[in-house]
Amino acid sequence: MIPLFRPSISNEEIEAVTEVLKSGWWGLGPKTAEFEEKFAKYIGVKHAVGLNSGTAALHLALALLDLKRGDEVIVPPITFVSTAHAVVYNGAKPVFADVYEDNLCIDVEDVARKITKRTRAILPVHYAGHPCDMDGLRELAKGKRIAIVEDAAHACGAQYKGKKIGSISELTCFSFHAVKNVACGEGGMVTTNNDEWDKWLREMRWLGISKSTWNRTVDEKVYAWFYHVNRLGFKAHLNDIPAAIGIVQLARLDALNARRREVAGIYNRAFKNIKGVKVPVERKGCKSSWHIYHLKVDKRDDLIKFLKDNDIAPGVHYYPIHLHPYYRSQRVKLPVAEEVWKRIISLPCFPGITEEEMNKVIGTVGAFFARPPVIDESRLLGKKVALRGIEASDLETLREWRNRKENRQAFFHQEPIVMEQQQEWYNRYLKDDSDMMFMIEDARTRTPIGAIAIYHIDHINRQCEIGRIMIGNRRYLGKGYAHEATTLLLNRAFKDLGLNRIYLEVFNRNSRAIALYESCGFATEGIKREAVVVDGKRYDVRVMSVLKKEFPGGAK
Repeated sequence: MIPLFRPSISNEEIEAVTEVLKSGWWGLGPKTAEFEEKFAKYIGVKHAVGLNSGTAALHLALALLDLKRGDEVIVPPITFVSTAHAVVYNGAKPVFADVYEDNLCIDVEDVARKITKRTRAILPVHYAGHPCDMDGLRELAKGKRIAIVEDAAHACGAQYKGKKIGSISELTCFSFHAVKNVACGEGGMVTTNNDEWDKWLREMRWLGISKSTWNRTVDEKVYAWFYHVNRLGFKAHLNDIPAAIGIVQLARLDALNARRREVAGIYNRAFKNIKGVKVPVERKGCKSSWHIYHLKVDKRDDLIKFLKDNDIAPGVHYYPIHLHPYYRSQRVKLPVAEEVWKRIISLPCFPGITEEEMNKVIGTVGAFFARPPVIDESRLLGKKVALRGIEASDLETLREWRNRKENRQAFFHQEPIVMEQQQEWYNRYLKDDSDMMFMIEDARTRTPIGAIAIYHIDHINRQCEIGRIMIGNRRYLGKGYAHEATTLLLNRAFKDLGLNRIYLEVFNRNSRAIALYESCGFATEGIKREAVVVDGKRYDVRVMSVLKKEFPGGAK
């Protein structure tokens, strides 16, 4: 399997760790101090404070602002959840601003709309290593009591208008997680030019203690055991083992990033002319660190399955934070993020990727988009309804519809289903080429109103089953939407899949459903007596089918 990420390691990193292990000083010590000094010099700032994760860096950087309950920090939704969590850790509220479609960085215009008298900070994320519009954000914050704290977890080595990310704002936070551009296994850093903030961060990362153990050892003639606890701090410091790796990684960073840039260029040239694919951009004045290489594609989930089937590990960065259950109560609408995340896919991109691995990724993506469509979704549009393939984001809606009592009664298995069952089914669904499920949408508003599926697709015998039909949005019941969705899918299944027979099974007592199917051209083939047991009772099942030659829609 070609991995999505792979750390680049040389003998130098191994030797550096070995040196620390043999030294007997593994904790916060001389290597951490050396790494901090070299990192600050590389970025071009006075101070760099090492922490045990990028999340800790965000947490403590925001803590410097002395946020209070009711204060707001503006964040993007397309990022790792640490960005928003760090705001909540500090008792404030994350306010989500939308992103630009091209680079997935925070939209300055939407940030301006979200600023209120309670806004205390803006927390831009340099998505995938591409710098945000820092001039625009700084202009918004100018003259206001609004700090800019940059999340540069992806952007080590990136530049904005010739300046290294980390040297522009009052505070910038980096991550040294195992797959980052500077990979230490774990770790983080905060950069700043403020002497007082540097001192404060060093105390806060070490439980509020006035002097680290290493400093108490080297600054005194004998070990000085005495110290003050000046504030309620955290156990969040970096230690000398990852710091030793970081020193070597930092020395290699420009070369490693140059290789990432080369890989991204190869991918862009290979994918830019494929229909249904958008390659990532690099805006004028921005130099990305290319931590992530992502495409925006049609049929994203199908491509994920195809890549996995061909031993390539893709990723999705990210599911929008505001759609997660914990943050959903904000009920914010972010149209770009909510649309674009469904098309984002990350491809293997790391300095050590081989030419053979790149060629396999390129060839596999190309092969996927060269395949003829199974069903021409562009033609699944009727007068009142439109059909589209289901996506991961539809699962909760489908589960809510399916678990309503009035809908469960139409299914042969009527127990309510939980989220884990739904996810397990979806994982199986992605691997099953004989199963195609669609959301039914209002053709005018594109509001999801129901679902329908064809499955057990048998190309040898040229037949399939249709089912899982439900109208979940009650406002659309009894108005002909189910009929149009059924005939629309029947028509495309006969036409695009070359089928001759489509069949279904339905409770013989379900007269409403039977009437619907008869209006779509289905005829009864027979009754399977007492074929289904529900709550200890046996029920007859009616088998119905429609043949292509008899289909009233004509399979045009």
